[in-house]
Amino acid sequence: MTCGADLPAGGAAQWNRAQRGTRCLAHEAADVAIPTAERHEPTPAAPRVTGAAGGSAQAEYERRRARREQRVRDAHPLLGGLVLALSDEPQHVTAWRQGAAGERAVARRLDQLVDRGVEVLHDRRIPGTRANIDHIAVSSSGVYVIDSKNYTGMVRVDGKGGLFGPRRYKLLVGRRDATELVAGVQRQVQLVRDALAGDTRLPVDVAVTGVLAFFDAEWPLFPPDRMEDVRLGGPRSTARLIVRDGPYTPQGLAAIAERLRGRFPEA
Repeated sequence: MTCGADLPAGGAAQWNRAQRGTRCLAHEAADVAIPTAERHEPTPAAPRVTGAAGGSAQAEYERRRARREQRVRDAHPLLGGLVLALSDEPQHVTAWRQGAAGERAVARRLDQLVDRGVEVLHDRRIPGTRANIDHIAVSSSGVYVIDSKNYTGMVRVDGKGGLFGPRRYKLLVGRRDATELVAGVQRQVQLVRDALAGDTRLPVDVAVTGVLAFFDAEWPLFPPDRMEDVRLGGPRSTARLIVRDGPYTPQGLAAIAERLRGRFPEA
């Protein structure tokens, strides 16, 4: 036997004319086994959507509406229902309903990206706070932390100063000063970066980008695409940003998404 083993009675063997010896077929099969280094990693699960977009904002709207209704009925036991029917909701109540609608509108566009290999996480709770992250998208080009806003009006970035001092910029949507939104997104981006840091199973230095996505806003002919390091856009331009080609494999982005789902649970 060329393989050095004793061939049992009735065992299958193959004659090797060049070596003038026989070889059992069991060893022949073992020789053609795939080397460990060449075996493929398991295929990751298909990308998916987790979380209910706008859930936190809708719940806050329902709480505020119920509290207002109770206050009005307590103050007007006989005519409370009529007062409610004839009066408009205060803006601080209505804003939460509008915000929930904007989140759902942006989410509908993001959810379509799952077919292109994007993991989408909606309405994620920031542990230890009452705050949440509207959307997180994980694609081959990185992680996108998206804050949805249902604002109307023209989006523009205005700058002042710069001749003898630093130039300062404001983000405006219509007549609303939305500059403070940029700092809010930057804080969320840092939280996501911190959540990914130090995990040896993940790619090193994962790219994390903050995005302000304005639903139903207007854009000038030459729209601003960023304010500081935060990208600006609507649902469509945000989707185009996310699906750019990048270095992360399906296995890598699946691991990133799983990490983020654990660190930022559904709100």
